Amino acid sequence: MQQSVDTTLQTQFPDGSFWPCGSDCPDFDGAYMLYNLFHLTDYRKEALQKAATLYLDHATYHMSDDKVGFLIHRKDSQPSQWVSRPHFVWEEGKTHATEELRDDNPERMKIMLGSWFYPLSISLANEIAENSERFAGPYRLCKMSQHECNVTDRFCV
Repeated sequence: MQQSVDTTLQTQFPDGSFWPCGSDCPDFDGAYMLYNLFHLTDYRKEALQKAATLYLDHATYHMSDDKVGFLIHRKDSQPSQWVSRPHFVWEEGKTHATEELRDDNPERMKIMLGSWFYPLSISLANEIAENSERFAGPYRLCKMSQHECNVTDRFCV
């Protein structure tokens, strides 16, 4: 358990993200790990709280100014800083997946999955962060929408 805590904390970037300039899936995975490790162990609890607070600071940079959805990349980042994550596409009849890099198009600013993952990660991180009234719920999430099982059913309806 201690190694999981140490590793998760080490994977967080100084800006609070879990991928250079942030990315919906790795950021959710990071928030998910922070939340669950906080509830599974007393080891480095304060460090986990600080990491969750830093993550919430980071997540605000993905909030769209038009209040519709979330941005793929941080508002304060430039295309030269973006690191694409591979996405794998299986075409019917093929025996191998095709790799696509979709995150590096500066014309593409929003992503549907981000508008699902960021609220989920914010609800998890907010639960353990220091001074968490900034994103106070109540959150009422369907257990099946959480992508992964959490060690608590705190938000589930």
